[in-house]
Amino acid sequence: MTPEMLRERPIRRLISETAGVYLQALDDSSIQYEIPAEMRQSLEQDIFVFSGFKTYHQLKEASELLRDNQGRVKSFNQFYQDVSVIRDKYNRNWLHAEYNFAVSSAQMASHWAEYQQDEEMANLQYRTALDDKVRPEHAALEGVTLPMSDPFWDTAFPPNGWHCRCHVIPVLKEDFPLSNSQRAQDAFDDMTQGKASIFRYNPGKEGVIFPPHHPYYGKRGYKHCLNPHLATSLGDNEECDVVRELDGVDKDKPDKEGYTTIEQGGATIKVHKDADPIEVDDNIRTGLDLVRFDPTLNVRVREHIREKGVKNPEFEINEVIADAKRVLSEEGITSGFKTAIKQEAKIVIIDFDKNCADRAISYRKVAQKIDWRSKDFDDGTIERAYVIHRKQVIEIRKEDCNKETIMSMLKEKGL
Repeated sequence: MTPEMLRERPIRRLISETAGVYLQALDDSSIQYEIPAEMRQSLEQDIFVFSGFKTYHQLKEASELLRDNQGRVKSFNQFYQDVSVIRDKYNRNWLHAEYNFAVSSAQMASHWAEYQQDEEMANLQYRTALDDKVRPEHAALEGVTLPMSDPFWDTAFPPNGWHCRCHVIPVLKEDFPLSNSQRAQDAFDDMTQGKASIFRYNPGKEGVIFPPHHPYYGKRGYKHCLNPHLATSLGDNEECDVVRELDGVDKDKPDKEGYTTIEQGGATIKVHKDADPIEVDDNIRTGLDLVRFDPTLNVRVREHIREKGVKNPEFEINEVIADAKRVLSEEGITSGFKTAIKQEAKIVIIDFDKNCADRAISYRKVAQKIDWRSKDFDDGTIERAYVIHRKQVIEIRKEDCNKETIMSMLKEKGL
């Protein structure tokens, strides 16, 4: 496993799915104060980076299990058994703790934004859950009261550990005396010794959900990678390679509707994150061919849904539903039209390139089969059709739907 592999489509999908789990934390019902838009964007970005690093280390660890101590490739059963342990560790045990932490962190980030409005009237006070489950080192901070501007809150703002239930509330300045800031800081530093030192940060102030020095990021974290001069001075390092690749993946992150942008050879289409994984590569190829033919087309590969045993049409072209039929021969055109109509698609794409790119097609048969569907064009059931062969495309509308015209179009394009 190398950082460069993070751009591969299956791995990008895994990063997106992982991030999707943590992103739910930002909308948890326990968050009563709406997270400001700018802060939310920062938190979402942090979740994406965290998910990328988590995915990288998970797959790297799995790849190292392919061979035994003698360098021999393990049997499938042994490899599957070993990888299952990693899967459970990352995606069951740790995922649960990380999600709960993300919820707590999002809560506290929203509170930090909320409390800024009352800075002139209120101080902040540290509170624990006040039950027998509170860790003694956390209990030592119970009641610490300091101004919002005190450096103590730069590192001690909860959550301060996995499964930490501590929180902070605003209190009127006249109601509680101020604590000794240095003593509070010393108590917190004692509480976060060793591995727990990663929790020395303020999620709201720094705009992050997860600890900036989480083990996924390595001992130095990854923030230095965002400074080109500093990253260069430190030389080659794995964390910056991962950040560099994630930056490329980040540009392909799904938008609010779940679509990523694919650009190739001057053509651009959008692909839904939940597009049919079996056909997505073929659909991308088809969509790009259409846009190269007509750059004014807005092509989207849609979310894959199956309802009542019928698969949904895979495309949307200029906001009109369309589907591609990758026929085995000219004889498949009729069934292609019938299936598209059953799916309520208004545009039919007859794509020969999946199965017939290595042979010539019969202009006469293609024209005849489409001519027989002229009624579909006349009554508006089908708005238009495209034929693709060897990356050449023709468009057929109602006024073109006769055998002679279609044959002429096919010959002209050299399909």
